[in-house]
Amino acid sequence: MKEYQILHLSSRLREGANRYLIDELTRAGLEDITTACGDVFHVLFLTPKIPLKTLAERIRRTKSTTSVMVDRLERLGYVERRRLESDGRVLVLDLTEKGRALKPKLDAVAGALNERIVEGFSDEEARTLERLLAKAAANFKYPIET
Repeated sequence: MKEYQILHLSSRLREGANRYLIDELTRAGLEDITTACGDVFHVLFLTPKIPLKTLAERIRRTKSTTSVMVDRLERLGYVERRRLESDGRVLVLDLTEKGRALKPKLDAVAGALNERIVEGFSDEEARTLERLLAKAAANFKYPIET
């Protein structure tokens, strides 16, 4: 069996990206936002008024883990839970005004991270890396328990 360093290198990439994100969030004055919360914001920017279960599925975390993240973001004033106007039985998550105001800063941090990752790559190399990582990730499609 041939040995590859893919897992080692992808772990180093993730570790470096997380450190970079923490530094950039701090520089942007967002030290109360964790790197894991980025997925929550990303989904809520795209899909406001979403049930917790759907959010958990989209960020590929358990419902309980997602609930803990949402509780924290709610305490910080970024997220709120509310009943749908069309059906008061349905509880959904949405960004507050404070949460929506973060979009430009978080977009800038995400853009800087992407630029850092592909620094020194040609556009073709970056697209190839993205395609190959997606192909490798597809080999591990495990359902998330909710």
